[in-house]
Parts: sequence; C-alpha cells; structure tokens
Amino acid sequence: TNTALTLGAVTLGGNSTLRAGNRTIGVGAVTGGGFNLAAYTAGATTFNGAMAGVNALTTDAGGTTTAQNAVSTTSVNFGDAATLNGASITTTGNQDYTTLNLGTNVLLNSGAGSITTAGLVTGAGNNLTIQGSGTDTIAATAAINSLTLNKSGGTITFIGNTSQTSLATAGNNFN
Repeated sequence: TNTALTLGAVTLGGNSTLRAGNRTIGVGAVTGGGFNLAAYTAGATTFNGAMAGVNALTTDAGGTTTAQNAVSTTSVNFGDAATLNGASITTTGNQDYTTLNLGTNVLLNSGAGSITTAGLVTGAGNNLTIQGSGTDTIAATAAINSLTLNKSGGTITFIGNTSQTSLATAGNNFN
C-alpha cells in the first residue's frame, strides 16, 4: 500500500511485514515473541520504543530507519540509511547496516554474530563501542569521538579510513 502506518506498542503474534509504499512507518515499543519483523518503505521508518524478543528485524533499501531506543533481537538488517538514537543494538546473531549515523553514544553487541557496515559510520561526535566474538567488517568511520573495540574473539576489519578522537581496544584480532 501507499499509506502511512503509525502504530503504538506492538506484540507480535507471528512473523509480520509492514508496508507503506513511499510513506512513513512509525512503531512504538515492540515485544517480539521470537517472531520476525520487516518494515518496507521508500519513506522513513521510525522505531520509537524499545524492542525486545524479535527474531529478525529487517528494513529494505530506499528509505531511512531510525531506532529511538534500545533494540534487542536475534539479528538486524537495516537495508537503508540508519540512525541510532537508542543506546544499544544487542543481537545474538548478525548485524548488517548500509550506512549508520550515531545520534547518541552507541553500543553494538553482536554476541557470536558479525557486524557489517557497507557504507560510512558517522559518529557526529558520539562514542561507538563494538562488542562480540564474530567476524566484523566496518567500511569506514567519520567524526566518532571514542571508538572502543571490545572483542572476546573473532576479528574486526576496517576497510576504509577511520576517524575518531580516541581508540581503545580489548581482546584481540584487529585488522
């Protein structure tokens, strides 16, 4: 459809797909029950509330995604430009981002999964902490105040330039 969707708090009762054509999607807090949630629009998608218990959280290319609160899911795949205004994205599986803008200090914790960014991670002067034990690939970073790499295993590879005021590392396997 080509209708804006605005939802309050949601409890998923099954795998769910939200479609809004080129309009906006707004969702309050989400309780996932282990189900998948996909949001498809060429417009803006905003997750306004905390998210917990979602299996796979997916957005498509062409729009923008904003997470206003903490997200705790099995996996995240933001196929469009994403802004994180919540303090953390925590998964037990993979986190995939196209481009990533930090609206606040952010923790990305992928557990045993990987973190991959295809494009630029822009910090806007905020801090970024990357945790987990998977194989991470970060395309490039800009304007990050403090970049903390807290890996308990796996590797992290930076493909492009990194720009941060300070860098702290714990763990091993940095490329």
